[in-house]
Amino acid sequence: MDNIAKLLREFHRASKVSVFTFNQSLTPLKAFKLPVTPEFPTKYLKIFKNLNQPVSLFNTGGEECFSVIKLDDAKKTTYIILWVNTATLEITGYYEDRFPSIGLQRLTAYTRLLYFSLFQSFPVISEPTEISDIAFTSDKKHDSSIQLRRQEKIFHNSYAKEQKMLEALEKGNQVQFDKCFTDFIQSGSYGQMSLESDLRNKKNIAIAATTLMTRSAIRGGVHPEAAFALSDQCVQRIEQQSDVISVSDLVQEIGTLFINRIKSSKKYSNDAVVYMIQDYIFKNLDKKISLDEIAKTVGYSKNYLCRIFKKDVGITIFEYINIQRIHEAKSQIIFSNQSIFEIANNLGFSDQSYLTKLFLKYEHTTPSQFRSKYFVS
Repeated sequence: MDNIAKLLREFHRASKVSVFTFNQSLTPLKAFKLPVTPEFPTKYLKIFKNLNQPVSLFNTGGEECFSVIKLDDAKKTTYIILWVNTATLEITGYYEDRFPSIGLQRLTAYTRLLYFSLFQSFPVISEPTEISDIAFTSDKKHDSSIQLRRQEKIFHNSYAKEQKMLEALEKGNQVQFDKCFTDFIQSGSYGQMSLESDLRNKKNIAIAATTLMTRSAIRGGVHPEAAFALSDQCVQRIEQQSDVISVSDLVQEIGTLFINRIKSSKKYSNDAVVYMIQDYIFKNLDKKISLDEIAKTVGYSKNYLCRIFKKDVGITIFEYINIQRIHEAKSQIIFSNQSIFEIANNLGFSDQSYLTKLFLKYEHTTPSQFRSKYFVS
């Protein structure tokens, strides 16, 4: 099974398709998936007991489909599930897969490739079985849950108040954000995003909030690459938590991180050439960045680039590089266990003292003092 697990891990890395394994008792064994992807829905597991074919394909009729490869040997049965859902499609960029026929075609191809890797032969796959979501979601437990929420006057948080909160974040206004966040919390409840456990539910809520805040930060002027990088770091830290006492405190803390990034960001430019410069800088913060290399990449003279950048952004290219490196250093100080020396080295600083000098200039504190105040354990 170890070799199979290695194969499934590499398959997931190559395809970005979520892969889950279950034993014959339908107990989960392994999961290979992206952090934003939820666990495979347990409501579908009951159909596995009736599978007679080595490979089966299912379409829920919604924005998801999955295949099941059944591994039988003398002692046990193992189920391998390839699951394509909305989160998987969005992160891989296969937006056309929202149309079920295309999603099923790609899933079928991936299933055939994985099966061949396991058995050195291609499987015969029948037409997909259509599964009605209604059959799985309209059971008595679900109905009674909705009825109970109505009786107790417990409803989801207000969408209008959520938008007000995100608008405050987009403006980089911490005071307004805190007020709107309180109004949002008091407007209802988060809801139940997972039945697996309270911890899983809290993590899913925090991840969903991070996704919304990431988009607001981009609209507020944070470069998309920087916003997505901060989002990734937040999600990774959320997943590492062994306990979440207050999901509201966690979400508010994440919102504050994005607000700080918005407040200290120079809005990314609408000028195509300036944006190319900014984009190159963001993608090469871990390297030594020279004006010659930027000019070569963008395709304009150094003098021209320096002139239009200063005019558009208000600071020089090298000052902009230093500011972005400080932003990235702050993220690594908050979210990683690396030493200040290692972080300085990762970001191309000549030595740790130069990082400290810039930190004092832009943040009015030292890297060590910043870590003591903001480090997320």
